[in-house]
Amino acid sequence: MARDVIRKENVKRYIHTALKPKTASNFVSQNLPMAAMFLKNKALSWACLFIAVQNYLNDPYVKDPSDESTNSAYKIIFALVALGTAYLDLIFPQVGGFVPSAAETVADVAAEAAIEVAETVAAAI
Repeated sequence: MARDVIRKENVKRYIHTALKPKTASNFVSQNLPMAAMFLKNKALSWACLFIAVQNYLNDPYVKDPSDESTNSAYKIIFALVALGTAYLDLIFPQVGGFVPSAAETVADVAAEAAIEVAETVAAAI
């Protein structure tokens, strides 16, 4: 049989250190305002503002002193920017008014072309 190849001076005892608990609220509070801005979704903007305020109020109780993540006040500001982006059409309303759909435009052009063709044929006769 093979002899024992493990030397006792090289063996170190395993000491378990638990990982820091990671929550989804940090991920959501950082990325939800960006999604609300891109989608211009009012409900999503209000939700990210409420989550940011909740994180701000819970911050003194749950924050680890060694945690170097974004300050909760910045998350509230970012959520307010997302809310402002969602309501941007109230600040700068669209001036153009009614914009016809492509089908209506094609139908109007076809009708005008038919009238022109009929007038040209009538003038030729």
